[in-house]
Amino acid sequence: MSSIVNILWSGGWDSTYMLIQQLQKGKIVQPVYIVFNKRLINDLELKAMDTIRNNLLKINKFKDKILPIKFINERDIPDNQEITNSRNYLYEKYGLGIQYSTIAKYALMDKGIMLGLEKTPTKGAGITQAIRNDAKLVLDEDGVLVIDTNNSDKYINDLFGNIKFPILDITEVEMKEKLLEWNLLYIMDDVWFCYTPIDGKPCGVCHPCEQKISCGMGYLMSDEALNRYQIKKMINDKNINI
Repeated sequence: MSSIVNILWSGGWDSTYMLIQQLQKGKIVQPVYIVFNKRLINDLELKAMDTIRNNLLKINKFKDKILPIKFINERDIPDNQEITNSRNYLYEKYGLGIQYSTIAKYALMDKGIMLGLEKTPTKGAGITQAIRNDAKLVLDEDGVLVIDTNNSDKYINDLFGNIKFPILDITEVEMKEKLLEWNLLYIMDDVWFCYTPIDGKPCGVCHPCEQKISCGMGYLMSDEALNRYQIKKMINDKNINI
């Protein structure tokens, strides 16, 4: 069992919890940030990660446990047509985001890298639906969930067969309880997850914001963001009933 774990980190709630979880287990963490060149919030994510990392390094037991962030530009990740084809199939079936094709291609070079996909009480995003319906999960030697490639759909294996899922068995509300138990909830004050911020704050209406609110994490939003969420929900509900 290696004392160093590689994790995909974006400065968001889930990947930051995953980082802290691994530190709590006594692991040395190598954060990896994939630079998606058309992503409009790279600077906000980088700012969040810098602040969070510095705050964690102030804690004695985590000192020297977080390695410098490794930056990977998506342009430097070799293409793989089989992965592209599998992602396209899962997009048609579940709406799987294009970023997972890039992540899967990177995972071919960094097998066993960890992805912060959480357990959702709701239907969840495309990746959650795909894994829930088409994958069988097993525990590896470290007790971390991985894809059972002998008993899972080929398309799932292509996308996620080289990835570990250490928080797939815990909801965000349960994460909050663990952070309170560890006296580390304050670290999460600086996470970033919104795709379309308004005045530098989470908007409340993009998909990540909606996911946070629907999963019971609305306290991360401003009152303005929660109002926008409610207005959008009322409009959508009205349109459904027409």
